[in-house]
Amino acid sequence: MNDTLPNDRNLAQVADLADLLTRQEDEVAQATQVLADRLAAYKITAEKLLPEAMLATGLIEFTLSNGKQVRVDSRFTGSKLSDPQALAWLEDRGAGDLIKSTVKVELPAAMVHVARELIALLRDHPAANQFTSLTLDTAVHQSTIAAFVRELYEAGDLPDLDLLGVHQVVTARVGERRFRNLALTGFVKKE
Repeated sequence: MNDTLPNDRNLAQVADLADLLTRQEDEVAQATQVLADRLAAYKITAEKLLPEAMLATGLIEFTLSNGKQVRVDSRFTGSKLSDPQALAWLEDRGAGDLIKSTVKVELPAAMVHVARELIALLRDHPAANQFTSLTLDTAVHQSTIAAFVRELYEAGDLPDLDLLGVHQVVTARVGERRFRNLALTGFVKKE
């Protein structure tokens, strides 16, 4: 910190910069809302309106008068699957190898040596009663379950998507222009 007192010019500069920052925050908040609104409208057109219009005509591909191709694509997205009923469904279908199991042991920091021993011994170890927690997590990764469901669909098998935590996303695309998603953060004004 500076031990000298600020002069009027310094204070005016601070005030101007504070005003600038406030205006910029408002501009970012407005731009964030505009972007959110436009992305929502784009999603409705790309994932609902255009695919439905094309499928209603029986088309999955169409060439516009300007030569651009319009296509309807389908993909599956999933979330981490850990529901016991869904995991049992996979096992019953012979897809139990998709399930990954994780054992997690929490010990006090002073017991690191015990943690290393427990890799081989786990529950039979004499220190087992000192575990802070010992859990077994079984789950299927989201991309693995989405790929599995896509393979089932391609084979003509239609599994229960809700049970498996998978969503089918149908989108339309015009031309070969492909965009990649870009995660941006913005501001939303507090109410």
